[in-house]
Amino acid sequence: MKKHTFKDSQGRRAPMAWHRRVGVAFAVVFVAVAVTGLALNHSLRLGLQERVLEADWIYRWYGMQPAGEPVGFQLAGGKRAVGLAGALYLEERAVGSLHELRGAVSLGDAWVAAGSREVLMLSRDGDVIERLAGASLPPGEVLAVGLTQTAEGPEAARLVLTLSSGRYSFDRELVGWTVLGSEARVAAVAPIEVPAELRNRIVRAYRGDGLSVYRVVLDVHSGRFFGALGIGIVDLSALAMGFLTLTGVYHVYRRWR
Repeated sequence: MKKHTFKDSQGRRAPMAWHRRVGVAFAVVFVAVAVTGLALNHSLRLGLQERVLEADWIYRWYGMQPAGEPVGFQLAGGKRAVGLAGALYLEERAVGSLHELRGAVSLGDAWVAAGSREVLMLSRDGDVIERLAGASLPPGEVLAVGLTQTAEGPEAARLVLTLSSGRYSFDRELVGWTVLGSEARVAAVAPIEVPAELRNRIVRAYRGDGLSVYRVVLDVHSGRFFGALGIGIVDLSALAMGFLTLTGVYHVYRRWR
C-alpha cells in the first residue's frame, strides 16, 4: 500500500484552494453575468426593448446629457431660440450647430442667431439660409446682439453686433457691415429664462430615441457599461469560469479514483 506524505496531500489540495479563491474573487461578476444573461434571453417577454430609461445620471454616464445651462431669446410670434451644448434650437427643434449663443432676433421674415464666432440667418421655420463666420464677419468675438432704433420703425431696424473690436451694423441681407458710431441708438437683446418645461423637451430631443433597458442590460452583461475596465473584467471572468470547470472536474476525478 502506497503511503501518502504531507507534501503529496498539499499538492492535491492546491488546485482546490485556487478553485475557492477564484470562485470568491469573481462571484459578483458571475452573478451579474448570469442575471443579465437570463434577462436578455427573456427580453421580449419582459419588454426590455420597449422600456426607455429616464434617469439623468445614466444619460450622463453614456454622454447623452447636455452639459451647461440653456440660453434663450424671445422671437416674434411667441417662439423662442435656445442655445444648449453647442446646438441651436427653435423651441425643441434642433436647427443647427452654434457655439455659445449670444443673441437671437427677428428680422423681417427671418430671424438671426449669433454665437461667439458665427452668425446664422434662418427662416421663420428654422431652416438655415446663410451662415457667416471667419472673414465674413468683423474681427473679434461676438459679445452681444441688438437692433438699431430709427424713426422709420421696427421694420427698418438693422442687426447690430457688439464685438470685442467694436459695434457693427449689418444690412438686412447680412451681405455688408459698417462700423457703428457711439451716437447710434441700439436696442440690446436680453436673454430670457428658459422654462423647465421647454428645457426638458430640448433635453429629450438631444437624447434622440433615448436608452432602452435592453441596451443597458446588454452593456452590463458584456462589461461595456463600465468601459474598457469592465470589458477586461468580463474577459477575465470567462477565463476564470474555464479554470473553475477544469479544477472542478479534476477534483471529482481525484475523488473518484
